[in-house]
Parts: sequence; C-alpha cells; structure tokens
Amino acid sequence: MEMAQELLKISQSDLGSAEILYSKGHYGQAVFSFQQSVEKLSKSFGLFAGIIKENELKGRSGIGHEGTKIFEKHYSNVEKDYQIIYEKVMNSPNPPNKSVMKAMGILQAINQAKRISKKLEKFRNDSIGLVFVPAKEIREVFEEVDKEYGKILGRPFVKTEFNEYVKTVSGVLDSLEYLNPSKVQEEKAKLIAMDMKEFETKYYAKIKMNIAKFLRLYLTLFFLNIIVLPHSSLSRYPELEVQHSPSKVYTKKLPLVKSLPYLIERQREAILEYKSLIKIANKNNKEVKTS
Repeated sequence: MEMAQELLKISQSDLGSAEILYSKGHYGQAVFSFQQSVEKLSKSFGLFAGIIKENELKGRSGIGHEGTKIFEKHYSNVEKDYQIIYEKVMNSPNPPNKSVMKAMGILQAINQAKRISKKLEKFRNDSIGLVFVPAKEIREVFEEVDKEYGKILGRPFVKTEFNEYVKTVSGVLDSLEYLNPSKVQEEKAKLIAMDMKEFETKYYAKIKMNIAKFLRLYLTLFFLNIIVLPHSSLSRYPELEVQHSPSKVYTKKLPLVKSLPYLIERQREAILEYKSLIKIANKNNKEVKTS
C-alpha cells in the first residue's frame, strides 16, 4: 500500500498545480497537471482495489499515461472471473434453473464486461476525437454519476429483495456443493440463521453507503480518464507536421479548458471519497485481525 499512498500524495500535489496554472492562464500546463492528477489517483485506486500490480504501472506493456487501461483490465478480469463461475455452476451435477441464473446476473455481467472493454479500447485507439467533447456533455456525464449515487442511497430496504437474495444465494450454493460440501453447508447454515431485521439495522445502511461511495469514485475516475486520454501528450508537445501548437489549442475556447475548474472540483471530491474508503478498509482489516 506504500506505492498507493505515495501516488495519492502526488495526485493531490498535481491537482494543486493544475489550479494554480489555470489561474495564471497557463491552460495547456494546467490540463497536463490535471491529467497527471487523474492518472496518479487512478493508479493508486487500481492498486488499492487489487486491479493492477506495481509492476504494471510503467513501461510499454504497462498503464503508462493511459489510465483507461486500468478499467480495461478490470472489465477483462470481471469477464474471466464470471466465465469461470458460470462454467463451474453449469457443469455441476445439480445446475440451477434459469430463474436463479438470471437472478445471479452472470451472463449479463460477462456481456457487459465485453462491451465496455471494447468501448474503452476504441477510445484509446482513437482518442483525438475526445479533444473537443462539448462542455455540456462533460457536465451531463457527472450529473448521471450523481444520479446513480442518489438512487443507491435512496433505495429502501425491501423484504421481498431479502427473501430473493436468500433464495438466489441458496440456489448457487446448492450448485457448488460438489466442490466443497463442508464449506457449502457452513455457508448455508449462516444464510439460514441470518435475521432480516438485524441485517437491515446493522448492515444494510452501511453496505449501501459503501457501495454508493465506491461506485461514485469508480465512475468518476472512469469518465475522467476518458476525458483526459489525449491530453498527456497534446497539452505538452507541438506537432509541426499537423500544425498543432498547445498554446493555440488550449485556450478558453476549448471545452475542456472551459470545464477545468468544474473538473478540478470533481477530482478533489474523488480524492476525499477515496480517502474515506481507505479509512473504512483499514478499520475493517483491524477488526478482522482482532476477531
């Protein structure tokens, strides 16, 4: 976690630099510093969440300046993991019925992961089109992120959902019993003993808040990385062959420059959200060690 903490510190420093450079009218340098802040925070988050390892941070085959690779890798891992689960469940002597499989959402998760991976790869291979994304579209993306956050927090505890959860998990455990009978029986006993009222009052609100925080942070970094994708190079170097000059492109006419104060604030909020999740994780780890 030392590298993750160090990258977080650098991300905060880069964000401060972006703010100062913007206030002085050095817009190209401000965009680059902002891109660096997003990149460092995303790498720190990737390490924290176990998506990437330290040896994947740099080099041609590593993340480099393309933070979207972190999310590409995550969705690739999701696809592989769910494919393994799907095969184990379906090859069991007692495979679940279609309704249980649908409730588990395994096939939906596999297909979604494939779609998102392809989109991210397309953005990475044709990032120049992202330079002139309208400021209105940039704001709309994050308004949608906030809506999703609000939906999760506003979702009430529903008895039928709890019952459906117990039924679904029970069906999955039945299918996997052949792999480790004693462990499955142990987990089923815990499931049967679970008290709905206790779950609602002790765990539901906390789980809901942590999921909402994690989702908002994840989606914020996901979209910020797409937005800044072309700017690690374009904001620094002139390209005379195509008559590109950062000083001429990075003016207040560019939607990204116009949106930068707003994006800086979103990045600052993401840093605070990330710090709170680290605290929660550290607290949980201590509780596990002492229990």
